[in-house]
Amino acid sequence: MRTGINLEEELGILKRKGYNVILTTLDGESLIRYKFNPDNKYVFVFGNEANGINSSLTAVKDYEKVRIDGFSSCESLNVAVASGILLHHFRNCT
Repeated sequence: MRTGINLEEELGILKRKGYNVILTTLDGESLIRYKFNPDNKYVFVFGNEANGINSSLTAVKDYEKVRIDGFSSCESLNVAVASGILLHHFRNCT
């Protein structure tokens, strides 16, 4: 198991290798409207329930942002639930 990973550096490396970096944020494009391309490579970043994703990552213009629309006033989901929803959508849209 690797420790001491710098997420910003790792995402930059992946972006240069042709990956689309997708951040889950409250101000992102609706996941329902987001179109995944099966020919592209993706990496998904999920934040913790209390604090979300670090602002240094959300400020990167080359990264795309998506949000999971809810049906209540709840602002956040458990990261496991959010991951499942996004990956289910990704699997069914590619």
